[in-house]
Amino acid sequence: MAVSDAALLLVRETLGEQIAATLRHDIVSGRIKAGDTLLQDSLCERFATSRMPVRDALHELVHEGFLEWTRKNQARVVEFTNDDIADMFEMQGHLSGRLVRRATERA
Repeated sequence: MAVSDAALLLVRETLGEQIAATLRHDIVSGRIKAGDTLLQDSLCERFATSRMPVRDALHELVHEGFLEWTRKNQARVVEFTNDDIADMFEMQGHLSGRLVRRATERA
């Protein structure tokens, strides 16, 4: 049985990655504000899941710089300045350009 082209384009994300994407969107859009604390129990309820995917999502967002751990081991939303946001877009632009260049060279 041959794999269809559509199947090759599917991107499978873990539940933790999906939760991280939702929280990232909520932070960037302002639905979750800088300084807000994200509690694991509340997020487990919101996403109707266990702690592990929520913990994975929080760790991902800490690694990306959207969250930081407090002394009470809670995740808090980091405040971004306009310069921080401009830097992120600039880095994303450089990375995207490099990836496109590599893809076209290998095509």
